[in-house]
Amino acid sequence: NDTRPVTAIGAGLRINHPRISDLEVRLVNPQGDRTVLFENRGRTEAETLGTELITTNGDFSHVAFTFERSSGRTLLYVNGRQVAEQFFPGLLPVTTNAMLFATDGSTGNAGPVALDDFGLWKRALTSDNVRDLYRYGVEDRRGKVKDDNEAGLAAWWPFDGDGAERLHGFNVVYPSAAPAVGQIDQALQFGGGQSGSVEPEAELDVMRHAGFTLEGWVKASTNSPAIIAGWAH
Repeated sequence: NDTRPVTAIGAGLRINHPRISDLEVRLVNPQGDRTVLFENRGRTEAETLGTELITTNGDFSHVAFTFERSSGRTLLYVNGRQVAEQFFPGLLPVTTNAMLFATDGSTGNAGPVALDDFGLWKRALTSDNVRDLYRYGVEDRRGKVKDDNEAGLAAWWPFDGDGAERLHGFNVVYPSAAPAVGQIDQALQFGGGQSGSVEPEAELDVMRHAGFTLEGWVKASTNSPAIIAGWAH
């Protein structure tokens, strides 16, 4: 009689196959939506086999991406759990350009995605920090607050049906998007081909610091990849 919502499921597979180049594993839901879990990427190293999977099954998931400048270490978290780690020594992302939501700036690549309670931090959050943000959103339906700027929050977009930024007024400009039910109050739904942007601001140039984190609640289609946020090229 446990009525708590299921927010994540983990499963392990061990497969013996004579030809790794012919092996592909897909996840199929009852509606027939398919997502690739594993495929050969044409190399022999084990690290190049497979793909990280983020699927929301039509519901909101908390996604966080952290970057540590000194080491080039990046971590990806979904619903409070680390799901990927990569190192990019010498990589210095350009954060002086316009900040983008639901697109990377390429023509026609914006996919449908809903965003809620989105934050840009001027440090790489710890795993405990990320887990707390997820837990507060699930258990208490509580998001970030203005006082989080003392902990390194550089900008905060609640996306409560609009693009208002609560700390400095760095509002998201979007030609068309619609209010939607969110994980925490309302969200902003970007349809296919819709996106938002924020003009360059010194406070959003987080590469001046030791690292940064992009995180928030995301609801995406299970059929196609969705772009969440980043900076224009």
